[in-house]
Amino acid sequence: MLVCADHDSTVTGRVRHLIGRALPAGPVPTPEQLADRLSVSPQTLRRQLAAEGTTYQRLRDQVRRDHALAELAGGRVSIERLSRELGFSEPSAFHRAFRRWTGETPRSYQTRGQQP
Repeated sequence: MLVCADHDSTVTGRVRHLIGRALPAGPVPTPEQLADRLSVSPQTLRRQLAAEGTTYQRLRDQVRRDHALAELAGGRVSIERLSRELGFSEPSAFHRAFRRWTGETPRSYQTRGQQP
């Protein structure tokens, strides 16, 4: 018996999808904008995410991290441009977040990913 997981059936999945669709073209939607798109109040969205064991901040960081890892591994974008795409105020803020997520700098991750 096979089970097909539909990630968009959870609030977490829908929020991740909406955040991911915003990258890299525009800013990450705020919790209020997400709640509006999901036709719930911001408080209800917070409660639903909490019931699923997560938060807006955690999901936003996960999507940003996943996008950063994919872009850096591909070597197609500069770190400065990527930091802007992800909505960081300056490259140093992106560096700090990336180090928190992975334990290494964006440059070292990018270099390691480009080695044979």
